[in-house]
Order: sequence, then structure tokens, then C-alpha cells
Amino acid sequence: MKKILCLALILCTFLVGCTLSGGGGEDTKSLVPPTQGTNAGESGTPGTSGEESSSPSPSEIAEIETQVLYEKDNFKITATGLELGSLWGSGVKLLLENGSDKTVRFSCQYVVVNNYMISDLLFSAEVAAGKKSNETLYFSNFDESGITKIGCIELYLRIIDSESYDEIAATGRLEIKTNLYDAMDGATADGTEIFNKEGVRVVAKYLSESTIWGKSVVLYIENNSDKDLRIDVEDLSVNDFSFSNLDMFTVLAGKKSVDAITLFDSELEKNNIDTVEKVEFKLEFMEPESYHALFASDVLTVQVQ
Repeated sequence: MKKILCLALILCTFLVGCTLSGGGGEDTKSLVPPTQGTNAGESGTPGTSGEESSSPSPSEIAEIETQVLYEKDNFKITATGLELGSLWGSGVKLLLENGSDKTVRFSCQYVVVNNYMISDLLFSAEVAAGKKSNETLYFSNFDESGITKIGCIELYLRIIDSESYDEIAATGRLEIKTNLYDAMDGATADGTEIFNKEGVRVVAKYLSESTIWGKSVVLYIENNSDKDLRIDVEDLSVNDFSFSNLDMFTVLAGKKSVDAITLFDSELEKNNIDTVEKVEFKLEFMEPESYHALFASDVLTVQVQ
């Protein structure tokens, strides 16, 4: 039963990850007024210049050496390799060892690739007491982040008691460098800058019209502050009609993200909207763990050409 539930959750997250499809190709619309855009690699962070490919894939094969990432309190985590271009996408292969007397679950809190926040496909692996397991942690919105050369992977994992669900340990940042570290890339910040305060920059890149749930406004987010941030979308409207929304994004300090605000087909149809002309919303910024509110934006307006 547990395996069936886990597979259902993974499939659900895979479908959600599909909302970030399109990549600025034929099924997208530009936003106005457009800005010249800056390379996402400025301020000492790798980035790309020029056009993003419509469907990025690693143009060079990234490889890693087998390396122990974490070894403490009877638990050991070893990165053994990378998996590229599989049915589930790209991912990192992990050997998980449980030397304790309890059955535990290894779960993922955050994944960062080339300094971009990346979603994982609900990674959760149960390992019995005294046993070990080979697992692969897959990335779901990898392509939309403009990454074609994987140079650095950062994992933040948790070890949880399978019976009580109490957290036993948090690994903190686990860094894996590949052979393409010096060539790693990422998305550009081309689009309309709609927010730039408190060390946070938000650029509306384009409107994608080919997502599985409907349409979506794709955002490029830079967190140049010294605080990890959870960003919630509030008071969403399309062409002055109120829309429900559950989108939230987490961007760690010093990291970037490419995320999307989903405009559900069901609500577009309910409000007789065939053409999206204007999208308005607010962003609320808070601490990821405590949900303590830090600051919020005014109403942000995105006009669609």
C-alpha cells in the first residue's frame, strides 16, 4: 500500500512539473513592456547569454566521482553517479545506509542545481534497520531552468523515524561537483522586471499556453538577500477576474529559481477568457520554516502582448 501511495504521489508531482513546459517556444506569448534582460550569471554566478533553447538537454555528459556526502549518527549517504535523460528526467544516484536500530525514511527538503532551485519528484526512501538501499533522486523542473550543463548539485536531506515521523537528523547542504563545474549554465533573466526590493528580484518572462493544467506566467526569481524565502502568490486575477491559486516557491539565500503561476483552464473557461491580456497578483515573502511574514509586494501587473 505504501508503495502504491508513493507512486501516486510521484506521478502527481510529475504532472505538476509539466506546468513548466514550453520554454519560450511556439506556445508562449511575450509580456510588455519587455526589458533588455540581464544574464542570470551576473554577480559572480554562472549563466548563459543569448536565446534559451526551447527544450534544453545536457549537451555534454556530466559525470561525478563516487563520494560520501554524509556520515554521522549511524547514517551514511553516498553519491554514486548521475542519471540523465531517463523517463523521469535527470537525477543523482544515492546509496543510503541505515546503521541504526530503527527503520527510517530519507526525504528531500531542497535541491539546487547550478544555483537554481529545482523540484524533486517527492523523493522518499525507506530503509530498514541495519540495511541499505540504492535510490535515484530525480529533478522535475530541470529543463525550464535553462540548464544544459550540470556543474553543481546541492542536496538538503532529512532522516525521519518511519514510525513516529520525528526528524532524526537534517543533513544541511550536501554539495556534489561534476566535471562540468566550470561550464555550468542556467536561465537568462529576459523579460519584464516586476519587483526589485529587499534583495529580491522578480522578472516575468513569458506566458506559457501549453501546460497540462492551462496557462502559466513564468517567473525568474533571484534571492540576493541573506535569508531563505518562501514566496506565496496572493490575490491572483486574470483580466480583472479573481482566480484561485495555490502556487508557492522556496528560494534559498543567494539562489535563483524559474517558477510558474498557474492559470487553470477550468477558471479561464468559467470566466469566458479566451485571451489572457492582464494578470495581477501580490507576492508575500516569509520564512520557510516558521512562516513568519517578512515583507510583501504591492499589486504586480503583467500585461500580455
